[in-house]
Amino acid sequence: MYWYYFKAQLAVDLERRLDFILDPLLRTIGLLVYFYLWRGSVSDVGSLFVYFLIYYLVVNPLHSGKVAVFMSKGINTGELNNFLCKPIDFRIASTVRFFSTLIKRLVLPTCLIAVAIIFLPGIFAPVSFTAFILFILALILGEISWILFMWIFGALSFWVTEIDFTIVVWDLIMNIFAGVYIPYFLFPESLKTILAYTPIPYWGAFPITIFQGEVVGNKVFWGFVILLGWTVVLYLTGKVLYRLGLKKYEGVGI
Repeated sequence: MYWYYFKAQLAVDLERRLDFILDPLLRTIGLLVYFYLWRGSVSDVGSLFVYFLIYYLVVNPLHSGKVAVFMSKGINTGELNNFLCKPIDFRIASTVRFFSTLIKRLVLPTCLIAVAIIFLPGIFAPVSFTAFILFILALILGEISWILFMWIFGALSFWVTEIDFTIVVWDLIMNIFAGVYIPYFLFPESLKTILAYTPIPYWGAFPITIFQGEVVGNKVFWGFVILLGWTVVLYLTGKVLYRLGLKKYEGVGI
């Protein structure tokens, strides 16, 4: 049944084929702007370019507010009613729809980066195969925790009718402290120490620092421990909030 929602959303996205090119193009413009802005602050401009390349074309698209938006729309329009009497989780269905939109944002960039790694490994390749595996694991666990966080955002629509502004504000906070506008490795050590206990860097620069070999050993281990801890906290919080919201819920037309 979830496959149906995936195909339905994918069909909608395929009607906008130009987005497969426009979205990566706009992200490429963004990464070039910030690369040229910060290249005078570092000695290794190659590593800086790879940092922004991976961030803007791979990491950033993973952390979209679409899941929360889909949930909010379903709650406010009464679409949620269709799920209450079926063995389908409304949150998972919203997530599946997001994954179908994610494909168009990642296909072309992933292919381009793969080609760059093959033909220019000295610049674009990860420091080791182990680093690459840990990079993928960090992306996966970070994505899981992010989706759980978006489930919490989406569940807020049980109490408020509009969450778009809240998502925009959070997106701005994320971009500031996760390393989108300013390379994370340029942050003061005191700030990085504080942020390390929040999920923010694990949704942003953490996988890239593993990829580039800037974080190794115990720092990688404790990074995964903290991220896993936040994943559990977000899951439990979202579960409680969703149940409370369902009790309060009055579907449209009921």
